[in-house]
Amino acid sequence: MKRTVVTTAAIAAFAAWITTNAPQPAPKVRTLTEQEVADLLVGSSIQGTRNGDSARMIATAKQLMAQGKTFTMVAADDLPDDWMVVAAAGGVGGGGAWEYVTDRIKQQNLPTVKDNTTVLAAQVLSKHLGKTFNAVIRNEADGAMISALQSAVALGVPVVDACLAGRAKPELNLQVSFANGISGTPAALVTRWGDVIILDKTVDDYRLEDLARAVAVSSGGGSSIARNPMTGRDVKRGTVKGALTEAMLFGRTVREAKAQGKDPIAALIAVANQS
Repeated sequence: MKRTVVTTAAIAAFAAWITTNAPQPAPKVRTLTEQEVADLLVGSSIQGTRNGDSARMIATAKQLMAQGKTFTMVAADDLPDDWMVVAAAGGVGGGGAWEYVTDRIKQQNLPTVKDNTTVLAAQVLSKHLGKTFNAVIRNEADGAMISALQSAVALGVPVVDACLAGRAKPELNLQVSFANGISGTPAALVTRWGDVIILDKTVDDYRLEDLARAVAVSSGGGSSIARNPMTGRDVKRGTVKGALTEAMLFGRTVREAKAQGKDPIAALIAVANQS
């Protein structure tokens, strides 16, 4: 009769395998109040360091909430390492749009896509990867914040309390994730007429910027993009964590200062120096 000897090393290896492959518990997800959403959007405009239209964004958010939609948020450090996160928050602009393309589209009378093209881009990217996205992350401040919230609601997932850049930026490559070696591709773009472009791999995010911008310019000045598919582990090391909490702080500070008859700019500077 043969005897099987189980060593301590084997037991340790098995325990490690179980720990690594066991499903991670769902993170704590926080539901934002209407006031927190308003403060978040005002603060995101402040973070953008450029002109922003927080009033329009707040109106859009209120319309969604009036329809029974809720906005939820999850902390970056609470993300399970195996969660998949996507930057589905807005589009790529192209100020020098090709006029002949725009003129031809008008002559063809092509119908535009009625659905949110940013959400469509996220769905295209999800299908391409064969993975479901568990959360949406803001790619920059300002207008991308309402886009991130809209995408998260449409996909039925929370937004991550983090950002790829922390402020508004003119190019896709200007973000912390790229600086930390996390590629922005695969990425998916959807134009207003429903063209679908998948960038499976680019040399780097500079090339992602060049190629995505070319699509935008050839599409009447803009196209929607979903990019930076990241794991929870990637988010923790390659983003500005707590960016949304900071935005809410900025928005609340300005609101309270105005209500108290104080200088909102002075109050904002003071709280920013402490954060």
